[in-house]
Amino acid sequence: MVNLNIMKKEFFEEKIVELNDKELISLLRLRNEANQEIYLIAKKEATKRNIKIEDTDLTTVDLETKDVGDKTKLDKWSWGAFTLGPLWTLANKLELWTVIFFIPFLNILLLFYLGFKGNRLAYEKSNIDSVDDFMSIQKHWDIWGIRFTGFSIGFSILVLMIEC
Repeated sequence: MVNLNIMKKEFFEEKIVELNDKELISLLRLRNEANQEIYLIAKKEATKRNIKIEDTDLTTVDLETKDVGDKTKLDKWSWGAFTLGPLWTLANKLELWTVIFFIPFLNILLLFYLGFKGNRLAYEKSNIDSVDDFMSIQKHWDIWGIRFTGFSIGFSILVLMIEC
């Protein structure tokens, strides 16, 4: 029987080795919040790479080095918000917008508004620091939104064909 803790440790060692120096330093800064074993693995890797970090440097987070990416990507049309409106708003912590979906006629306008501005609204509410990471998650919402629309159209055509 393989020890699960050894497998986890090996997994984290492999992943930490793959990090670039900037990512490794960011991980070390999380030492108060992170698992102690992961912190020790990261510190060992930093020592191997001759990265000199004072303990006092690790307790402060330098917001200027935070890689947020290109915020113009947030202006991309959101198929997930447009096609999966209420579900998408709940998942992205936009509860007030979910309530508006239950107001007749306003809900149709809201679909188009969220299609245009949904990514920006959701990013502001999210805990994700990087625009690229956020948009990769939204890409999955877009794919499922398009699939849902295609399935709905196909099912509607099938029902119409059966009734005729």
